[in-house]
Amino acid sequence: AINGATFSKDDSLILTWSEDSTAQLWHAKDGSPASQPMTHRDAINGATFSKDDSLILTWSEDSTAQLWHAKDGSPASQPMTHRDAINGATFSKDDSLILTWSKDGKAQLWYAKDGLPASQPMMHMESISGASFCKDDSLVFTWSKEGTVQIWNTKNGLPAFRPITLKTGISGAIISKDGSLILTWYNDIPKGLNLWNTNSGTAQLWHTEDGRSALPPMIHKDVVEGAIFSKDDSLVLTWSKDGVAQIWDAKDGLPASPPMMHWGGISGATFCKDDSFVFTWGEDGTARLWHTKDDSPTSLTMMHKYPVKGATFSKNDSLILTWSNDGTAQLWRTRNSLPTITHKEVIIGATFSKDDSL
Repeated sequence: AINGATFSKDDSLILTWSEDSTAQLWHAKDGSPASQPMTHRDAINGATFSKDDSLILTWSEDSTAQLWHAKDGSPASQPMTHRDAINGATFSKDDSLILTWSKDGKAQLWYAKDGLPASQPMMHMESISGASFCKDDSLVFTWSKEGTVQIWNTKNGLPAFRPITLKTGISGAIISKDGSLILTWYNDIPKGLNLWNTNSGTAQLWHTEDGRSALPPMIHKDVVEGAIFSKDDSLVLTWSKDGVAQIWDAKDGLPASPPMMHWGGISGATFCKDDSFVFTWGEDGTARLWHTKDDSPTSLTMMHKYPVKGATFSKNDSLILTWSNDGTAQLWRTRNSLPTITHKEVIIGATFSKDDSL
């Protein structure tokens, strides 16, 4: 099975990665191979281009991340090795550093020029679920299944601030654009308990510098599936298995408008480019557009026969792409739909090219 695919910055190449332990570059114009296969010893969990498309970074269940030359698929560095499967990896903004994070509870910085360690390991007690560079790449942000969020100094891998510690595992976390706030979301059942019919979900804002709670918790009646900031960090959008998406005011943690309702769990949500609309999709087989100011629905409801697995806006917000368990991907205008793209099996993902023509 193919685990993912992405375009290069100029849309001339397509990069795919697979359960068969290979990543492959293809010419977008005709689908022919553009390089030799880039091979790991186990399934490849992810892959990405560097900013200038000259390098490819892959990470795998075989506990390694690897840099490759995009021109021919040959190795560009020695393998970057962990003690367990690598959950993710990313380049710094200038492509000089690589950040990896793993099931071994370790995040690690590496020099992109040679694949050697650039700092001491950044350690958690359990598998690290996510990590990213923040601000001007001077800090690294990690979060773990043990319920800890930590900010680290890029120069030495040492903690920059006190950790944020929860009594439950963290489902996800992001940092605000200015780096002053951390947004987490989590299931409210304490670790180690397996209780039925007691799921509730919480999103929480924290001060980065001292780990203190910034606002009252933002609570749903079921598991919170995700949360994001608006472009200017003034709003928080959460969505949940309780069938509700909610916009909250980031300055006081109170609802900024009425809830946006689906008939089943909401799988995803996002703001459009100018934050004027919210776009939600869910298990009820629909995707919906809402006005951000008052959460009122627009006239457009996008229908599939089975749950909608994912969706995205085009670059100018004029088109919406949805994909579903019904084996179809669908393009929609803001007022009507375009022809359906059909597969014989469940569609795992889809994306636009950079110019939105493909």
